[in-house]
Amino acid sequence: MLAQLDDSYVIWDLRDPGDEPAETYPATEQGFERANERFTMLVRLDRRERLPLFAVLRWLVLLGVVVWAGSNTIYITLLDETDLEQGGLIDLVRKSGTISYYVWIGALAVLAALWLERRLQETTTLSLRPARPDER
Repeated sequence: MLAQLDDSYVIWDLRDPGDEPAETYPATEQGFERANERFTMLVRLDRRERLPLFAVLRWLVLLGVVVWAGSNTIYITLLDETDLEQGGLIDLVRKSGTISYYVWIGALAVLAALWLERRLQETTTLSLRPARPDER
């Protein structure tokens, strides 16, 4: 997290339980620019580390929706069969549809939460930029 203190700009590592900032920069325009550049680089590195997570979640959403839609189509088709006994194949199709639904909804919820977290971090960083003399 990039923050402004009375006499400096600091970058905190929220995963580190310590009370000290990870990096400190002077409370000047140049200090802010250096701190913001470093913070942006650290955020990008963190995203690269989490990229496999985003890729896996996107694939889970896509495959979950396809399996869910296919299962529901098959389920409706099997229900139209008059000589079909309840159980067996129809239960398997129904269960696969239910499981795939929860998988894609859960993956989508995690993606939305990660996106929201990133947007909030970007907003926080932008709001910390000091006003220039011509903006006051």
